[in-house]
Amino acid sequence: MIHLIEAARKRAQIYPSHHPAVEELVIKLLRAVEEILRLRPVVSFNIAHGEIFLDEIPLTTATLRHKEFVELSVVKAMSTLTFEAGVTDEEMTKLLGLLNKRPADQIVGREASFQEKLTEKGVEHIQVGALVSLSELNLLEGAITPAEQEARRTRDRALELVWETYNHLLAGKAIDYENVEVMVKGIVRALLEDRQVYRHLVDIKDYHNYTFNHVVNVAVLALLFGADLGLNAERLESLGVAAFLHDAGKLSVPADLLKKPGKLTDEEWALMQQHPVEGAQMLLEQFGHQNIGIAVALEHHAHYDLSGYPKMATGRRLHLFSRIVSLSDVYDALTSDRSYRRGMMPDQAAAIILAGSGKDFDPALAKLFVQSVGVYPQDAVVLLTNGETAIVHETNRDDPVRPRVRLTRRENEIIDLRETDIGISKCVDISLVAVSS
Repeated sequence: MIHLIEAARKRAQIYPSHHPAVEELVIKLLRAVEEILRLRPVVSFNIAHGEIFLDEIPLTTATLRHKEFVELSVVKAMSTLTFEAGVTDEEMTKLLGLLNKRPADQIVGREASFQEKLTEKGVEHIQVGALVSLSELNLLEGAITPAEQEARRTRDRALELVWETYNHLLAGKAIDYENVEVMVKGIVRALLEDRQVYRHLVDIKDYHNYTFNHVVNVAVLALLFGADLGLNAERLESLGVAAFLHDAGKLSVPADLLKKPGKLTDEEWALMQQHPVEGAQMLLEQFGHQNIGIAVALEHHAHYDLSGYPKMATGRRLHLFSRIVSLSDVYDALTSDRSYRRGMMPDQAAAIILAGSGKDFDPALAKLFVQSVGVYPQDAVVLLTNGETAIVHETNRDDPVRPRVRLTRRENEIIDLRETDIGISKCVDISLVAVSS
């Protein structure tokens, strides 16, 4: 939803406020707000320490994409932006006008606060200012721990390294394999110390940089799962390197084909199916026959029953790392936005993985993978069977469909759903799609 606010605001800088080009985006913004308001009394964004939050949920993707919005909120002293039920398109238009108003336009003397200006314009259902309680503000200030900050910096470095490595592969240049190993070793070391920090990172989705973002997410998912399986540090490091390199063959596929919104033709599908072979060949030329990444690049689409691609010899047993990367690859692809569809909710992706057990995926690993990522991962926004909205506080490995949740409208009371007759109806796509996409 942040992207709609920014798109409408910038269009209102070009056209008059009631121009059809502006009104079109204002209506889209209003519909997005109304959709969320059907599930909760208010929609409240907080901006603290250069980060955008939905309540206390950090919206990392929105923050990364909309630095200008964060900077504007500081200039306007807008630490909180809240939409209440009953908000109108006219109120939205007035909000955009005030956001775009330059300091030179303002009256000399004591400057009215942003909230006072909204009130003067008759806006009743949008609130701006420091509206959070002290306890809520403390939650916000502590939301990004030093460990989480370092994990995000590590992820950024990993994205840069993947970009550099894949571009070297595309150009036929030697890649810095030692640098990849050092990066993976650092992630493994940090992950083994605090897995929960790294579980948050795979929620970061970047539609505009899907390929490299996907590679990093798959690597982190594979490492988290491998750690849950009990792999030692040395094997995790080998798994991580293989996961980072698994999609090298995508470099041989034209970019417009990767982003094509419609169904692929037979010829296009045949070309797409060649990328595991192309990737294995690239890595073979780089490393010779001894690197496990070659097998993973070749096998990650082969399927457990060998019905996938490329065709494998009957009776072949896929490498454990290939089976792990295959699960991680599909899960991240399902939960990411693509040019042709919205990303699925985690519970929907988990159901698809379990449905493919025994055919697409190793049945034992598929069950363990869903337990590892959680049907309802930590920080997922969920709608309960009693009509309340909650945030998953902690997954229960012994009962993945009944986690511990934080009730957002009961002073953040935490309940364990295993101990109640309340269940989860569905994941709510608020933090990752309706808000931050």
